[in-house]
Amino acid sequence: MEIALKHEDKSQIKITITISPEEVAVEKTKAFERLRQHLRLQGFRPGKVPAPMAQAHIHEADIRSDLLETCVPTWYLAAVREQKLHVISDPSFDLQTFEDGKPLTFSATVTVYPDVKLGEYKKIRAKTKKVTVKQKDIDEAIDSLRERQAKFETKAGKAEKEDVAAVSVQAHLGEEEVKAFTRESYEIVLGEGYFAPGFDDKLIGCEAGQALEFSLPLPDSYPIERFKGKSIDFKVQVKEIKKRTLPELNDDFAKSLKIESLTVLKEQSRQYLEEARTEEAQKEFREEVLKKASDCAKFDLPEVLVIDELDRIQREFEWRLKQQGFSMELYLKTKKTTLEDMQKDWRPQAETIAHLEVALDAIAREEKIEVADQELEAELGLWLQNFRDQKGGLTVEGHRLQDNLTSPNGRVYLAQLIRREKTKKYLYGLSTGEDKVEAKTESDAAPTPAEPSTT
Repeated sequence: MEIALKHEDKSQIKITITISPEEVAVEKTKAFERLRQHLRLQGFRPGKVPAPMAQAHIHEADIRSDLLETCVPTWYLAAVREQKLHVISDPSFDLQTFEDGKPLTFSATVTVYPDVKLGEYKKIRAKTKKVTVKQKDIDEAIDSLRERQAKFETKAGKAEKEDVAAVSVQAHLGEEEVKAFTRESYEIVLGEGYFAPGFDDKLIGCEAGQALEFSLPLPDSYPIERFKGKSIDFKVQVKEIKKRTLPELNDDFAKSLKIESLTVLKEQSRQYLEEARTEEAQKEFREEVLKKASDCAKFDLPEVLVIDELDRIQREFEWRLKQQGFSMELYLKTKKTTLEDMQKDWRPQAETIAHLEVALDAIAREEKIEVADQELEAELGLWLQNFRDQKGGLTVEGHRLQDNLTSPNGRVYLAQLIRREKTKKYLYGLSTGEDKVEAKTESDAAPTPAEPSTT
């Protein structure tokens, strides 16, 4: 077998494989025998038709087809192993020559892991922010609890700050409907600014039954990329204005929340805020470290990895909808959007995650971070713990998941997840100047992951 490699575009490689006439002849004989084993003729049991007689019933086209279907994938995988290629996409095959007495030549175009220049990731430094909780923060947290128990009464006259406006909203960017802001029925607490920036201000002073039309420019910092700095045209129908009344702040309010007193409520609020902010500070620290590590890594991100990540985001989104009793079709219809629009919004996130994962894999290889068999078994146990019945046995879904994760591809997938988590922990320790970070575990069983898929 002769192998030639040609770099096509960025991370794409064209593998041209040539098989000698002698090897082709051997494989054609094997293909004939495979077909003969399935040949049925009257008077003969399957697989017992004599070869000379079978030749009259097995066509040359069938032999060629069987050979290609059986051997091309095998030859391709052998070439990948021999060239030590880290393939991350399915091959696109192209048969070039296949004639009697001549070499068989075909090509396989694949995407491989990019060549990563890691940069100075070992110099990354970051610190967890100091957490403080002020009395103002506690007061705001308790006010939020009061707002949940607020009472609402329809009021006549003009809307004021802190009133609730029940409205329907139409939003357009030029001729295009902006579905992110379009609502058939929506209640807005005026002054809180949870809708479009500046929207609340336009409604203060309005009355029930009034129709409003206005335009609002969105800031350059607006989170949805295609709306940044754009002016949105709004048509608003005011259906009702409600006055909001909050409960008195006293021990009775605390007891309504099943808390002993207002003093205890304030202390519990302080503890909750401290814990939440500590967790948020740690999350920000981890995100800062990983962003810096990803930014250090320079490479051309293969599109196939972005597509894989978009598929994963979509599967997770559909699973969450299913848990709530919705389908994707119903969600799209309700939100008046399309899957294509949602994928456009998801794409920046998918690119960020895919870029980070390539960087983590490259750092893991550089630092020789490995995964031991016992780590794989422990991770498998964690995955299966939510799929057990009352007796502790696996459910039907649990058995299916176990079969999937214990397959060769499943073990590669788990090893990849564990290796990335260990690499993250290594970077966290590195960024704080901790030299004694346990990241390397000797193991002969965990292969280098080629593709984050269990299928």
